[in-house]
Amino acid sequence: EAYQHFLRGRNLFYQRQNMDQAIDDLQFAVDTDPGFAEAWAYLGAAQAVTSGGGYPTRHNRTELNALAGLSLDRALEIDPSIPLALSLKGRLLFSVGEIEAGLALMEEAVTEWHPDSSPRLWLGLTFAEIGYLDRGLPLFEAAYARDPMVPINSGYLGYVYGAVGQEAEAIRLVRRAVELADNGGNTYWTMLLAADAVHRGDSVAAGELFDIVTTLGAPALHPGWEGVLAAVDDPAQRAAALDALPDATADQVDWLLAMALILGDADRVFQHVGQATLSGLNAVRLGAWLPGMEWLREDPRFMGVQWSYVIDYWRQHGFPPGCSAVESPDGPRLDCGVRQP
Repeated sequence: EAYQHFLRGRNLFYQRQNMDQAIDDLQFAVDTDPGFAEAWAYLGAAQAVTSGGGYPTRHNRTELNALAGLSLDRALEIDPSIPLALSLKGRLLFSVGEIEAGLALMEEAVTEWHPDSSPRLWLGLTFAEIGYLDRGLPLFEAAYARDPMVPINSGYLGYVYGAVGQEAEAIRLVRRAVELADNGGNTYWTMLLAADAVHRGDSVAAGELFDIVTTLGAPALHPGWEGVLAAVDDPAQRAAALDALPDATADQVDWLLAMALILGDADRVFQHVGQATLSGLNAVRLGAWLPGMEWLREDPRFMGVQWSYVIDYWRQHGFPPGCSAVESPDGPRLDCGVRQP
């Protein structure tokens, strides 16, 4: 019975659907079989993803994050070699400034063959967040090759292909991510690529991506979406579209952040990012490396969106390819003038 609950919880985790049910199933598995190391690992993963992502939950996100660390510790006490637990423990260490130790654990987690694609995905995501797309790309490809039916594997690979200029394949993959989710979700990467297409002036790609969001993601329920689309078609309507956006409430701030990225309103982006979930914050960190988003990554405020220890890491190990730090009247900022897809 514990194993049946584990299988259902693990599947929900992979699909990023009904995360509260995933947590309940995995909690049942460890309550029933306290020595079930893999169930503890997936419970910690589900708790961590739900605490930081834009997924609806009845749980307190801060408490979930603390519980995730405890669940991962329990998994590693039972079996110190579980790749999923090692990887996520490393990501948690990275997030509190222990970059070297965190990356070492995450890299250890991908050295051995394992059917779980998450460790490769998370290491790729960590590199991508800090601008090392050249190191993230092969990891995203490996995660996708290992399990192409997991929606986020398609989504993140689509994102990084967009960042390196493989636009047609990027659009195909983010469409697939939404189709696999089968719940109107997972438009995260589609919105990022749409914002990039708008700012590159590629109306054809932007139209394809907006069509994915509109037909598969059901965004018509979100206030301001129609106005944003109208402003993309006619820049004269931009001010009106921005004025029509509602105040940023906790349940809508990530969505409003995405619309501000599409409309290129840097003030709103940096205002909303302070209220956003970790998922929303990472939309800015990831979106900044797309080709058309130089206005975002070269804004001095972007340095504040990165963790201070990431900037220290850049100074020690090298800035993202094509980028350097320069002084500006508003403080240090990135200069990525020679950055190429």
